Amino acid sequence: MTKFSDIMKKFYEDEMLGIKNEDAPANSVAAGGVDMPADAVSKKKQKEIQKKAYDGRTREARAFMKRMLELKAKRESNFRKSVKEKMDNFGEEYLNEANVDVLKKIVKDKQNNKIKLKDGTLRVDLFTASALTQALEKVKPDTKKKMEDIINKGGKAQFMKLVGVVFKWCMVHAFLLVFLLGGDVQGGQPMYFRSIETCNWYASQIVKRYGNYRYSSLTPPEHRATAYCKPVYINSNTPTLYDH
Repeated sequence: MTKFSDIMKKFYEDEMLGIKNEDAPANSVAAGGVDMPADAVSKKKQKEIQKKAYDGRTREARAFMKRMLELKAKRESNFRKSVKEKMDNFGEEYLNEANVDVLKKIVKDKQNNKIKLKDGTLRVDLFTASALTQALEKVKPDTKKKMEDIINKGGKAQFMKLVGVVFKWCMVHAFLLVFLLGGDVQGGQPMYFRSIETCNWYASQIVKRYGNYRYSSLTPPEHRATAYCKPVYINSNTPTLYDH
């Protein structure tokens, strides 16, 4: 890149212009853009600039990086702590309600939540809440009062023992008939069977097709049916639980 000083020097030494013997023009830095000679900055100043230059190998740089890493670790720790507190406190707004009411909310909202027991809090899932609320509706008044006392005022051990008794009393293993038409699972009221043989018989019958198709492979894709039985754990009082 041609320097401004070189242009001025060439202009000054041109004999045709007649200014060779005149004083050379002084460089003006008022407008900027003029290169200063290398010796314009003193050696002492250059050493000071070099001394101030950042060097990652110095003790100060290592100390700076250490502080930055400590601050980063502290921020990450605070973030994790904040997330954990929010997760632990999820559902705390219901802890002032009776636990039986909280169980009903769990069933209604289809979302697990916490209950407050004598010796701490306990998170209850939808399956457990549904079994307990259904059991409360089926038992005699005296039994219901005892169960409510355990749920509302008992400890964790008492609550878990009650859950075990309820599961044995009102929950049974059964088989759910799953029906697919055209590759899509069909909804509607589910059908449960106590016996796998009974469930399989219905599965075999429901996939049969009658029509003017000579071969099953000629059945349109949207009319092709599949059925199978799936083991499940349900309430024994489920209205669509069949024996035959």
